[in-house]
Amino acid sequence: MVRLFSLLALLGIAPFASAQRPVAPIDVRAQWTPTYFRSQAHTVVAYELRVTNVSTREITLKQLDVFGDALTGRHLIQLQADSLRDAIATVGVRDTTIPPTQIRSGRQVIVFVWLDLGSGVKAPATLVHRFLLGRPDSAAKPPDTVGPVRIAVSSAPPIVLSTPLDHGLWVARHGPSNIADHRRTVISVNGVSTIAQRFATDWIMLGPDHRMWHGDSTVNRNWYGYGTTIHAAANGVVVAEHDGIPENVPLSPTRAVPITLETVAGNFVIERLDDGSMALYAHMQPGSLKVKTGQRLQRGQTIGLLGNSGNSGAPHLHFHLMAGGDSPLAGEGIPFGFRQYVDEGIVPDMDALFAPAPWQPTRNTLRRNDLPSENMIVGF
Repeated sequence: MVRLFSLLALLGIAPFASAQRPVAPIDVRAQWTPTYFRSQAHTVVAYELRVTNVSTREITLKQLDVFGDALTGRHLIQLQADSLRDAIATVGVRDTTIPPTQIRSGRQVIVFVWLDLGSGVKAPATLVHRFLLGRPDSAAKPPDTVGPVRIAVSSAPPIVLSTPLDHGLWVARHGPSNIADHRRTVISVNGVSTIAQRFATDWIMLGPDHRMWHGDSTVNRNWYGYGTTIHAAANGVVVAEHDGIPENVPLSPTRAVPITLETVAGNFVIERLDDGSMALYAHMQPGSLKVKTGQRLQRGQTIGLLGNSGNSGAPHLHFHLMAGGDSPLAGEGIPFGFRQYVDEGIVPDMDALFAPAPWQPTRNTLRRNDLPSENMIVGF
């Protein structure tokens, strides 16, 4: 019997592989379907690309361009040199002898993309990516082009929530940004890697003196937010809760209990909202939870008191929304907006709140259906 390859040759038909486009040395996958949201009145799309070197040779990412809907569409962002290096995280142990843009055979990196499209701009239905690739051993050779790599953008508008916090002035510590610790934390639970904290925030209250505490900072009750009421951000049902974890000493490098997947969120509640998403309220005071698994919640209902339990260095509320998962870190983080808040400004870093002179507001802007970003000072 004549083999298929030989028969194709006799008939003058090229083998299947050569009939296709050139084989690309990388495999590109979206970590999660991008979803647009509003932050400081701008339309934003934040997402990640897992890039795997599937070739037998080392490659270098030279450039990434993102376009709206087609390669001929609006040029949304270009990452190269420092901006590309800063956007990349290596999966697994990082080889510090090479830059993160250099990917060895069989290795994978995550490219974190943050598209600020501006005010009043509609998000594209599709994001189109073009990669320029090089070989470390052939720097003089023109880079190869891979693309278009198309990623669909969800058309569903983000859910709008009420604030889970009492009235006051709050710092959006580790809030949404492309470099926030929450956003860059990939955790595998039951064999599935997700970024549950993609849009998470650690909310810390400021007092009337614009400080985080008064008196001795190592005493939990001296922190202004300690003991304030945590409220349900929307109607839903409690699907998980945990109580009884002791609290930490503020600003101490040690924790009251060993940190595991079971203790990382401290005393927490997970609520399945009526749209199916999961809201996590974490690090509450032991003995303060007012709700139980299976209980129906109404927007604004008290669920517990702000504390300092689990993987927490000071009294605060960790809050995030995720798709799927009934444990604190098992879902994919999704964006949302708050019904309204007052934007009081942004601190460049948390050190500004430790300065001799107290921080002072720089603006007073009402935001609606908007997600505060990292280190914003927000009035609820």
